[in-house]
Amino acid sequence: MKRYSYNYQFFQNWMKEKGLQINEVLGPMNTSSYQSVNRWMSGEMPMKIEAMLGLCNHFDIPLSSFFLEDGNPVEFVSPSTCRNEKTDNNTPNSPSKNDYVNKGCSAIGEMVNAALGNLAKISAAANGTSGLPTGFHKIDDIISGLQNGNLITIAGRPAMGKTSFALSIVKNITIDHKIPTLYFSLEMNTASIVNRIISSVCSIPAHKIQSGRLLPAEWEALDNNMQTITDAPLYLDDSARVSIYDLSNTARNSVNDHGVRLIIIDYFQLIQTQNRLNRSRHDELAELMHDLKILARELDVPIILLSQLNRAIEDRDGFEGKRPKLSDLRECGAIEDDSDIVMFVHRPEYYHIYQDEMGRDLHGMAQIIIAKNRMGYTGDVLLSFRGDFTRFENLQISPNQPHPLEGSDGLPF
Repeated sequence: MKRYSYNYQFFQNWMKEKGLQINEVLGPMNTSSYQSVNRWMSGEMPMKIEAMLGLCNHFDIPLSSFFLEDGNPVEFVSPSTCRNEKTDNNTPNSPSKNDYVNKGCSAIGEMVNAALGNLAKISAAANGTSGLPTGFHKIDDIISGLQNGNLITIAGRPAMGKTSFALSIVKNITIDHKIPTLYFSLEMNTASIVNRIISSVCSIPAHKIQSGRLLPAEWEALDNNMQTITDAPLYLDDSARVSIYDLSNTARNSVNDHGVRLIIIDYFQLIQTQNRLNRSRHDELAELMHDLKILARELDVPIILLSQLNRAIEDRDGFEGKRPKLSDLRECGAIEDDSDIVMFVHRPEYYHIYQDEMGRDLHGMAQIIIAKNRMGYTGDVLLSFRGDFTRFENLQISPNQPHPLEGSDGLPF
């Protein structure tokens, strides 16, 4: 069995070459004393993994430099496959259409460097969010941001604000963080989407943008923010009839040409499917979900789907009765099965529920219910909904007075 250890000699030589003193690396190494550093450098005390990651990240040192395999430097190589190269049309080594799916197996040792590198980046993040930040702090705390390769479903009944919630995420990601995003709007045209973004960013009521009757202060807000909106790396596709084939091609081109790192589809049930004989709607949507899951993995970006809920929720009564659940996902159980994360947008006041069971005010409140989270916890997050600006916002509540609509079950899904 091979034995792995840290390359202490490399560290000593590296310090000498850089002209660094021990006290200059105490912080990144997360050590507490001069003696601790000396004991680590002499091999008497193993270095904590978080200290090593912090050191590498701080000084931009390749992780492989710190490892020895049976006393020799470790050489990390690209993951090898356990299959022969495929050929297509008699062309040697040409990849087949589905090669991104059938990548073969890799030894775990070959993946250690990438895993540690990713852990180093996560540990260095000030907010602990490893994925793309949604801009909603408590949501990011639960899901650690939007993870590459994940399929995320945002569902709700009509008029709950699914599109407004998605566009609030778009605003936070593209304007605040300058992250390129592709938005498929199968329900509204691009003019309507742009008007909503202008309303949200400039805090101008949506109906005023529609009518053009703006006050002088609102015209000024528009002038002040127009360049920011124009410069946002947001790409819109409002094709009314789009197939999974067309959608996938547009997504691939956007990732390759514009560096898109997030894809949003509004909404899932409007994607065109092939009407095959003796094929149910359920089977069509199940295949569609499977294709989108593969696309997210292939492009290595998060894909957000907006989805409708069935009408069952309308027949239930009471505060808890109107609360959506996974079984309410419309038409297809594969939405629940293939989604890595499922979030529901729920506004009790839409159902004329203005107080909770303890009499607390629910006006302007929106509950984001994280009902499924494949890699972490589920829970509820309370946001403020500004219907006049079609915008969701973080809600500030005193920690001593938690709101009843908010919380976590504390258990992985």
